Amino acid sequence: MGDNMLMLLLIGGIAGAVMIVGIVIGSIPMAAIVFVWKNVFPVVKRMAKWSARPENMVSMLLLALIPFVLILILTFTFSPIFIVFIIVPLILFIPPDLGIMVWVIRAVKALYNRWRVWLIVMYLRRQVNANTRQPIRIRRSK
Repeated sequence: MGDNMLMLLLIGGIAGAVMIVGIVIGSIPMAAIVFVWKNVFPVVKRMAKWSARPENMVSMLLLALIPFVLILILTFTFSPIFIVFIIVPLILFIPPDLGIMVWVIRAVKALYNRWRVWLIVMYLRRQVNANTRQPIRIRRSK
């Protein structure tokens, strides 16, 4: 064997070993992601649908905005150390954000469905116009 063939085998062997190690190392985080997704997602989905209702969203936004504004007022009037407490209202913003995300997903889904139907109709119209023959009509016997 020549030197080029030996070098090619060496590079191929190293690449194969790196891929095997990468698969082993990459499978651990992927398994963790699948586990977390399977166990956490149903709870988050239920919370998002609950907070997507307008009455729940408004009440949760008020619950988060009032302490947020109070902490900002305390921070700018007394001491900047009060900004540490801003974490609590930011955590309270999570349910309304999930509700907003549900509304955005619904809007995208509706727009996508309309766009898809429009594309299908335009495609079918073009196919019918491309064919010069008349469509086949089925006669029913009485």
